Amino acid sequence: MTAAAVIGGVVAVRAVPELLDTVGFTRTGISRSSLAAKMMSSTARANGGGVPSG
Repeated sequence: MTAAAVIGGVVAVRAVPELLDTVGFTRTGISRSSLAAKMMSSTARANGGGVPSG
């Protein structure tokens, strides 16, 4: 494996949690008025008022 691939993998692993937190997916749940909340609301409307599990 090349050094660039290793560095890229490390950067990706470190960046994903920050990205999820930025859009509203936090350790304690979905943040109010965030992109994640808007996605959940849109999904609920599309599914007749409920969010599918899983």
